[in-house]
Amino acid sequence: VKELVDNAIDAGARMIAVDVTSGGRALVRVTDDGCGMSPDAAQLALARHATSKLRAVDDLWGLTSLGFRGEALPSIASVSRMTLTTRRAGDDAAFRIELDAGRVLRAGPIGAPVGTTIEVADLLYNLPARLKFLKGEGTEAGHITELIGKIAMAYPELHLRLRHNGRTALDAPPDRDGFARAQALLGARIAGRLAPVAGEEAGVRVRAYLGAPELAQTTARGVQLFVGRRPVRDRGLLHALAMGYGELVPRGRYPLAIVLIDPPAGAVDVNVHPQKLEVRFADPAAVTAAVRHVVQAGVAAAGWRDEAGGAGDRKSTRLNS
Repeated sequence: VKELVDNAIDAGARMIAVDVTSGGRALVRVTDDGCGMSPDAAQLALARHATSKLRAVDDLWGLTSLGFRGEALPSIASVSRMTLTTRRAGDDAAFRIELDAGRVLRAGPIGAPVGTTIEVADLLYNLPARLKFLKGEGTEAGHITELIGKIAMAYPELHLRLRHNGRTALDAPPDRDGFARAQALLGARIAGRLAPVAGEEAGVRVRAYLGAPELAQTTARGVQLFVGRRPVRDRGLLHALAMGYGELVPRGRYPLAIVLIDPPAGAVDVNVHPQKLEVRFADPAAVTAAVRHVVQAGVAAAGWRDEAGGAGDRKSTRLNS
């Protein structure tokens, strides 16, 4: 699901619909209204090591796409029954390719709207040894919902829709305001205790939506970190977030927060983890300092220290008497 949605975003889609059956094992369908592909490009996209996202080796040092995905489509096609339907604006017809375990069964023109639809059916049907490592339907469906929620948070301008077994699990209409998207995704109970903040330091831009201290949890599941709109895991960023809250969040607990970081071009390596879940910064100290200082400013502006001040003053008075 992640590979196909990433490709849809890179194709300039404004609307992406994801349909999943049986937790993705029976069917994953991703439909977008992006630029589409020519018949030749569609066939080449299913060849190993092919990419339309890089023109020169130097492009690797300034990636603006979600990656070159050179192995994604052929790898997925090799372990499923895949159908790819695509059409560019101005083309007389769409082009469809049907594959079984990577082998092309048929290909030719067909009627379809501009954009691309990829259907992946019977995932891992030809690799039973791999199939048994999939989790249960509910668990896999939960992972997909969490993923689409994070993509919706990183791309508020997109309309994202997710359905499990025909039932809508998430529908996020486009919204220019990332704060409004965060409030909608986190729900009414949290929305009223969420504070937005933005700032820039040493070329590192930081936007954050910070939950009130009483929303802190014993795990970091309530923290969403994004670097260049990619969801990531990073202990240094988690520590910087905690330092930004200071004593308002006790040690061993994690604030509820969404933090979106945009380092300068070329200052981050996104290819250090096979799932792009970890990144390497050219200057990690500058990035963590920017996060800490922006979060500190947001916490101060939210007035949460004043809310806790009464209890703190009373405690201080007792200690000094």
